[in-house]
Amino acid sequence: MDWLRCALPRTIKDTTRLRHPFVIKHITQALSIALEHPSYATLNLSNYFRTQRSLGSKDRRRVQDAVYGLIRHQGLITRAGYWNSHDWAEIWASICEGERFEDISAQSPKQDFACALSLPNHISDIFFNTFSEQDCLQLALLINTPPPIYLRTKQGSRLKIQNKLHKQQIITTPTEGMRNTLQVEGRANILGSRSFQDGLIEIQDLSSQQLCERISSLGERFLDLCAGAGGKSLALANEGKTVFANEPRSHAQRELQKRAKRARLKISTQLPQADSMDVVLIDAPCSGSGRLHRDPALRWRIAFEEHTKVQKELLKYATTFVRSGGYIVYATCSLFDAENKHIIPKGYSIEERYILPNNQDGFYWHIWRYGESS
Repeated sequence: MDWLRCALPRTIKDTTRLRHPFVIKHITQALSIALEHPSYATLNLSNYFRTQRSLGSKDRRRVQDAVYGLIRHQGLITRAGYWNSHDWAEIWASICEGERFEDISAQSPKQDFACALSLPNHISDIFFNTFSEQDCLQLALLINTPPPIYLRTKQGSRLKIQNKLHKQQIITTPTEGMRNTLQVEGRANILGSRSFQDGLIEIQDLSSQQLCERISSLGERFLDLCAGAGGKSLALANEGKTVFANEPRSHAQRELQKRAKRARLKISTQLPQADSMDVVLIDAPCSGSGRLHRDPALRWRIAFEEHTKVQKELLKYATTFVRSGGYIVYATCSLFDAENKHIIPKGYSIEERYILPNNQDGFYWHIWRYGESS
């Protein structure tokens, strides 16, 4: 197994534009911004690409693909001896033309896997100790591959919305086994579309949609204990459920209400009475290791130790609101057992599922029945 080169991208037929001084300049500038403050790289890069008016749509995509590609393959590039990031734009063009760094010798599978994915060695060790060699190979291929975009449509309107999107030059495919999901073909300006502005669609990863469809049959009254900007709350309300969304951060709560208004869905941001919920969902804060393909710069700040205490506290807090015989659902976008293998008192396990990144986010959920023995 050639772990060093297992995640390199496919070659591109024409890289002429990638070597144009204008494109190289923007690749180098954006990469410098990312490297200057790694913890804020995702936000800073988003701001950069949004404000660079001189970049046309095609060059913007080239520069974005190059910068995120270089972040994904930084480990291999530096191991090849290219330490100066100002040279990396040219290196990226060479990689796209088929450069495979054949002169680099293998060390050990774990070290080479870490290098191929630009991961810290201790994170690579966790993957190797958790998953089979075949699963690790799949992880290597998929973590370094940008995932598709999935849309969640208004309940019962998927075909009509798909046709509307097609008229807006947004081509989609219905996702098999899902009621309201469309996969976007290629790239598209979703946020600028009329369908988005009219509240007919929301961008939501397939794993999150699968969770919401799975638990929607468990009851009628739901508390989303860590609602964030409300993606899962909106999905459950879209299914006709009564939803309470708890989110202490004011900016996230404002975004949630904005999205609910656009979708014409009612969501309460007040905590419900104790012992009153059919289902309490905990979309717990976590390392986000299952989103590495979506957020490449996350590998620079990936950590899980800081989250485990909060996760256990949230599970305990959830028992305040769930009724006897109701359900507690714990979910993360983490691949680490340390963030997922928790237990709750007075509950028995109904279902546990891991989803490896496979054109969707890596994800985990665990469903407990609360207050009743099996």
